[in-house]
Amino acid sequence: MGLYRGLIFAAIGLMIAAVGFGDSVILVNDSPFQLTAMVIDAQGNIRGQTVMRPAQQLSFTIPMPSFQQPQAPMIPYTILWYCQDQTEYGIWTSINSGALVTAQGSTGQKVCKFPKPSPADSNTSKPY
Repeated sequence: MGLYRGLIFAAIGLMIAAVGFGDSVILVNDSPFQLTAMVIDAQGNIRGQTVMRPAQQLSFTIPMPSFQQPQAPMIPYTILWYCQDQTEYGIWTSINSGALVTAQGSTGQKVCKFPKPSPADSNTSKPY
């Protein structure tokens, strides 16, 4: 009975490990703009995206298919950086798991339009 119980716990542990781990990349928004980082796998599938403030960095975990081996390789990844108006800021290609990916290091225009201030944000006073 003890061996059987040990095998059950080992099998459960392996299943949890298979679900709990995925690839990750370190994303750094070193631009002055709020950007969206989109992670695309080698097959062209969007694996996830996140909105990042200026100077924000995070380890982005790329979910792996659960309880199955991928039929095609997922790496290398492509990282697309987008402005808030959906224009492309920059792109990284051929990214491996664990890589550090910065917005400023990407290839592309690396410029976003700043949002226009609303009339309420204006400091000019109007005579009554």
